[in-house]
Amino acid sequence: MTTSLPTTRGPKILTGVGIVLLLIGIAAVAFGATRLADGLRSVVEASESSEELLGAEAGPVGEALQLTGLADHRYSVLHSTSSGPEVQPGDVRIAGPDGEPVSVEDRNVERRLEIGGQTNVEVASFRTTEAGSYTLTVSGTSASVGGDIAVVDDEVLEDLLVGGLRTVGIVAAGALVSVVGLGIAVAGGIWWGVRHGARKRAALAAPARW
Repeated sequence: MTTSLPTTRGPKILTGVGIVLLLIGIAAVAFGATRLADGLRSVVEASESSEELLGAEAGPVGEALQLTGLADHRYSVLHSTSSGPEVQPGDVRIAGPDGEPVSVEDRNVERRLEIGGQTNVEVASFRTTEAGSYTLTVSGTSASVGGDIAVVDDEVLEDLLVGGLRTVGIVAAGALVSVVGLGIAVAGGIWWGVRHGARKRAALAAPARW
């Protein structure tokens, strides 16, 4: 009667799956870390200037800000400060090329961006109707809060915020996959070792053939 030896196929497959997941996770972490490093490098190269990094037109809160707007384009209004109260959306005024007021919208979701020790908070947004020169002023109690007011292309701000969150997500997911892969590979290796030992014992216990 022939005694079948315990197979090591299952442990080998499990170990292989774990190693593949581990490598995928490491690759994802490396990719995300590279993107994060590139983003940080962009901030450093901007000489810690929010306006330079965002491509924004900016000036002191208490002064009128002149900017050139594209036709039918959305812009975000940011308040940049290191401390103190923030500009209130209701105190932001925009005048179009014809001198008529432009509708200013309150933020639906607060968006913040930390650059060079400065907190940049989106306080409002507006959409241009035609290309030309626009004037932004801050009135009321917000006129004396200090800091700078800036106008930036809404798509640029969105790309910086969403792109950064996506990159952090890639790094986190990659780290999680790596941990899971490592755990599976270790479990597969242990199972493989147990099966291998069982095969050796079964082979020794099998009757000799003459």
